[in-house]
Amino acid sequence: MVNKYTAIGYIYCVSLAAFFSCKADDSKAVLEKRLYLESWQLATQSNQEARARALSSVVTVSQPLAKGLGFFINSKGYLVTASRLVKNSAGELTVTVKSEGCEEEYDKVRIIALNTIMGLALLKIEAADGKDFNYAPLADYRDVQSGQPVFLLANHRDIGMAVNGADSVVTVRARAIGQFIYIQHSIPVTLLNDGGPLFNKEGEVIGINIETGQKFSGAGFGFSLPVAFIKLFVNHRAGFAFNATDSVLGNKYYSIKKSQWLRNEKK
Repeated sequence: MVNKYTAIGYIYCVSLAAFFSCKADDSKAVLEKRLYLESWQLATQSNQEARARALSSVVTVSQPLAKGLGFFINSKGYLVTASRLVKNSAGELTVTVKSEGCEEEYDKVRIIALNTIMGLALLKIEAADGKDFNYAPLADYRDVQSGQPVFLLANHRDIGMAVNGADSVVTVRARAIGQFIYIQHSIPVTLLNDGGPLFNKEGEVIGINIETGQKFSGAGFGFSLPVAFIKLFVNHRAGFAFNATDSVLGNKYYSIKKSQWLRNEKK
């Protein structure tokens, strides 16, 4: 006869196995639903490997009236950038991807979602012939702390893309500016890094550089929109869906409580 402790142990083991089998399949299911992944869903890497992966996820986004950066959130060609780089583009968007010392330009780029209030845009490279792109995982905003090391990329006219922010840190985790909060850090946000991600030392995206951050940045400090807003935007992309005949679609009737803005629960 099986005693109750053996039965409990059996149930526990079966439950544990079921949990890990679900976790193994979770990445694919989450990717299809959310479009992005987090570090806990990826294989463990050293900080050096994670940093290299992060740097390779950053791309140049350009159109006749503006130029800046963006970053892939998965391998299937989905990327996030600043809305300033996308609005009024009349469909003339080009994404330049650097890979192993070579540059590839993609001009078949679809605008999936756009929200000028948050300052974000979601793009998709079309007709990439099944190519897998390097991407960066999104961090959990609850893990962001003052004093945490950070870095970002800037697209310099003379030397191209380069790392900015050696020995830089988060100085204020949540600084209120207008309707939103921003991560204040010790790297100036300029047109050189507009639309680009703010990384932690593990190579996770903890924020994005947008126009508002540029307006309030100064010598020795800058502001980036927290990753929680990126997740909110991507998760609700259907509500912010871009319509070529109505470029502000998704901004209308925009009313979300601040408590919802920062909800960042791991599934």
